[in-house]
Parts: sequence; structure tokens; C-alpha cells
Amino acid sequence: MWKKIYYIHCLLYCFSVILLSSWCSTYPVIAEEVSQEYSSPSWYNVSPPGIRNLSLFLGILGTVFTVSKPEHPRPFAKAPDFDKNADRMEWSKWAYDLGDHTPTIVTVGQYLYYFIWPEKYRFERAVVFTEALLIMQGTVAFTKYTIGRQRPDGSNNVSFPSGHTAHTFTWASYLATDIIRRNSGAARWIYSAIPYSVAAFVGGSRISGSKHYLSDVTIGALIGTFIGYTLYDFHFNDKGEYRFTEKNKIHLSINVLPSKDLYAMSLGSSF
Repeated sequence: MWKKIYYIHCLLYCFSVILLSSWCSTYPVIAEEVSQEYSSPSWYNVSPPGIRNLSLFLGILGTVFTVSKPEHPRPFAKAPDFDKNADRMEWSKWAYDLGDHTPTIVTVGQYLYYFIWPEKYRFERAVVFTEALLIMQGTVAFTKYTIGRQRPDGSNNVSFPSGHTAHTFTWASYLATDIIRRNSGAARWIYSAIPYSVAAFVGGSRISGSKHYLSDVTIGALIGTFIGYTLYDFHFNDKGEYRFTEKNKIHLSINVLPSKDLYAMSLGSSF
């Protein structure tokens, strides 16, 4: 019975993310129409080189730490992160399992939305969202293996900060900011609170399962919120429109105009 409830919740989560994201594009006040003339840049050109290179570096760094699992300052039991700690859990087993897998579920749901929904800047939003996740993962992995804090259940020494919480709050702040900026009216504040509620649930499940202390979850939430909001704000304006389109870039042109014995030079710019 509990397995059925768990799988139903997973599906509802995934579809809820798609519907919540699609609300950004269908809300009647400032809904965007897909422009046939607009052409998305390649993924390589969506972000400035500094952000693109930082996300790639931290993504690789996070992968190296996760795969290689360098030794910690203190010995630890090689137990998987998803041990259930049944004697310690304050929540139901299905709720803990759901919290464990929520980061994956909401991320898949977000990418499904970007893939199927005909929204003008969906490619740019997907690329920036990916960069936010890569930066978050690298930051969290580096901090975890540098500090080496032991988990409450003693399973290993990668307690600080909470990666599940950081991941979910990165998604939550990114989506909530998108909802607020692309819509108007009181409803946007209600809808934008839903992703944060999901992220808070994940943080609570990690504490309940004796995988993290409150401070682990708190710092993870701050890291995720900061990265998600900052990356979105840098790439999209107050209306949720992509900042670095061709019309928003500075173009310089130099023209040399020969006229008998004189040469004239003009310098032009467009924004």
C-alpha cells in the first residue's frame, strides 16, 4: 500500500511541476507568444563565458568528488545515503523516501516542461537552470568533503551542507522567481510559495531521517536560494525576458568613406 502511495506522489510531483511552470506562460495578463522570428542562441552562447566556465568547472568538480569519494578526516561506515534509519525516523517511511527522491522528481518535471511547452525562451531557461544546478552541486560537494562533518546517524562524514535541500531550493528559487516576474496579481505570490513548500518538505525529511542537522539544512537552503535567484536574475529581466538577445547587445561598426583626397570614418553603435 505504501509503495503505491509513494509512486502516486512521485507522479503527482512531476506533473505538478509541469503545470506550475506552464502557468507562467498561460497566465492571461502578460502571457508571451512564441515568436517565429526569434532564434535561440546555442547553449554555448546563452551565458557569458565567466558563468559558463564556472558552471562547467564546478560541475566537473562535483562529479569528481562524488565519484572518487576522497577519504575523510575521520573514519566512517560505508553506508549508502538512502539508509532508512527506521528506529530514528519521526516521519512515515514513504514520506522519507519521497523527500529523498524529490530533487530528482522536480528536476525531471522541470526539464519535461522545457521540452514540451512552446514558450519563447524555454531553451535559455533550461540552459541557465542547468548552470544553476551545476554551480550548486560543485559548491555543495566541495564544502561537504572539505568540512567533513559526520552525519547524525554516523553513516559518513558528508553531512554539511544538505545536498538534497540545496538542490531543491535552487529549483524552488529559480521557478518561484520566474513565476513572480512573468505574472501579475496576488495569485503569483500563492503559486510561487508552492516550490518553497516542497523544498521545505525535503529539508524536514532529511532531519527526520537523521541524515542532517538543522544547520546543514539551513545552509543548504541558503546556498540553493542564492544560486537559483542570482542566476535567474542575471539572465532574465523584470518581466522574465532573456536579457542577452541580439537587440540587447551592443554592436559597433566602423565605416571608411573615401572621397577624392579625403577619407571619412564613422563609428556607429546599436543597442
